[in-house]
Amino acid sequence: MIGTASISWRAFLAIFVISLQIHVMTGIKPTFVSGMEGTMLDFKCEYSIGQENRMKYFHRDDAESDNYKTMTKEHNTWVRWERFSVYDNTTGAFFIVRVDKLYLNDSGRYRCGVSFQDQPDHISLIHLDVSKVIEVPDSTNNHTGYETKEIGPTQEKTDIIRL
Repeated sequence: MIGTASISWRAFLAIFVISLQIHVMTGIKPTFVSGMEGTMLDFKCEYSIGQENRMKYFHRDDAESDNYKTMTKEHNTWVRWERFSVYDNTTGAFFIVRVDKLYLNDSGRYRCGVSFQDQPDHISLIHLDVSKVIEVPDSTNNHTGYETKEIGPTQEKTDIIRL
């Protein structure tokens, strides 16, 4: 009987610890940011006072996370990796993430983090939504169905809107 009670106690403790971990991981409230395809986007990831000297990072929150990873130990200077840049503003206790040219496939969930060696990282979740740029016919201007805008010696036939 004692052996059975101790197994039940261990099972209860394991389930309790797992449920606490799930609660902590799902308790992170995401920040929603959006931009238009082809444009630059800046957004802020905040951290607590006292974390200024730690490494900061930003990456996609999926199996391909290494494809979109930017990290820095530098402070108050821009660090660039391909289209992604990070600026750690230690005075304001936040870092800025810049994406130079948004693509539709950039949409998704990302993590901003402050790295700790001896405890879990400080994580912020970012949900990025990239909107498609499309051409819309304008039947009121001319017979082609597109608004014509003069841009120097040539003309471009487009009217860009955001869905």
